[in-house]
Amino acid sequence: MKYKSTIITTILMLILVFILILPFIINERLVYSTDIENLLKAPNSQYIFGTDGLGRDMRFRIIKALYNSLITGIKGSLISISIGLFIFILFKKFIWNIINIWIVFPFNMFILLLILLFSDFHNFYLISGIVFSINILFFLKSLNFKLSNNDKFSVFFTMFFHILGLIILAEVTLGYLGFTFMQPEPSFGNILLQARENILSSWWLIFIPGIFLIFLNFIIMYFELYFKKNIKNFKEKYF
Repeated sequence: MKYKSTIITTILMLILVFILILPFIINERLVYSTDIENLLKAPNSQYIFGTDGLGRDMRFRIIKALYNSLITGIKGSLISISIGLFIFILFKKFIWNIINIWIVFPFNMFILLLILLFSDFHNFYLISGIVFSINILFFLKSLNFKLSNNDKFSVFFTMFFHILGLIILAEVTLGYLGFTFMQPEPSFGNILLQARENILSSWWLIFIPGIFLIFLNFIIMYFELYFKKNIKNFKEKYF
């Protein structure tokens, strides 16, 4: 059983690495090039994932969208953990006060939207990392026992994949609302936003990206649960 789990974990990790590498292997021009003679083409032998309203190949758009979502989440997660650990170590005695203030004034998404309106959209990973650092404080506060070295390793990656999933979902949601990545740069948010105009006639614009987005989030959730179960004596109260 343990052998089987190791194989699955290794395969899923290789998939994440492949997502990060693949955009550098393909010709970047294929992501943005248009074909006006093949607008909104259903999946076929030439365009296996179909084309969008500008005749762009959805296969390469999805590859770049996967990369953009994952790299944004990774950067934001590392920033979030760094800020959370810094605050926790520096203000450990006042953590509950900080958390309670944040709960009383639930402005996570409000701050996120406000800063996005008046900042560079390419800094979304930095903004989301700051906003979601409160989740790190919740998690660290729930660890009321001494950690072994193995536990510390598992704690780090549990926090990492938890925040990674939150940032990707936030990026997709805000992208659908017209924030974060802007056209022609592909993201799942703006792909789904564009697909809304052709939702009845062009099913592949929502269905195929949706499958890849669900699969990406499944992998992230798998790793979060995988590392969380390895933390001894952990009681899931806040995370």
